[in-house]
Amino acid sequence: MALEPNPERLERLVSDLVRDLPMRQAPTSLATRVLERVAEADQRATSAWWRRSFGHWPAAARIAFLVASLGFIRVVLVGAVSAAAYMRLESFTTASHPALTWLRAAASLGFTALDTLESLSRAIPTFWLYGAVIAAAALYVALFGLGTVAYRTLYAEE
Repeated sequence: MALEPNPERLERLVSDLVRDLPMRQAPTSLATRVLERVAEADQRATSAWWRRSFGHWPAAARIAFLVASLGFIRVVLVGAVSAAAYMRLESFTTASHPALTWLRAAASLGFTALDTLESLSRAIPTFWLYGAVIAAAALYVALFGLGTVAYRTLYAEE
């Protein structure tokens, strides 16, 4: 007669055996290391504001960081426009080196895309652009709100 495995019975047997074992103490060296790490983490949590996450920064520092970031974006965009203007120079476009043919084709495609985007940006009313930005932000907030509600509904412990 072969014994059939019964997972519930085996689980109950192992659980009873483990429950009857005496509790073991952690080594003292482990306990001191854990307490030291907890103290280090607590010290890091109360350290200088620039070492903490962005949400814990003072409001003035957050605003200054955002202004600096926007300034950096502007510098990058101005640099890209300057590079595009340099690429449109007559001496560059008339170069007849065979290795530059693919570069001229790519530049032509890029300039066409930029011209298309520029004409589209002029054709679309500013009010519509602001409305699109506001709608996108509202949808973004709604996505995270629904995600929070779904998470709390599915995984909340009562």
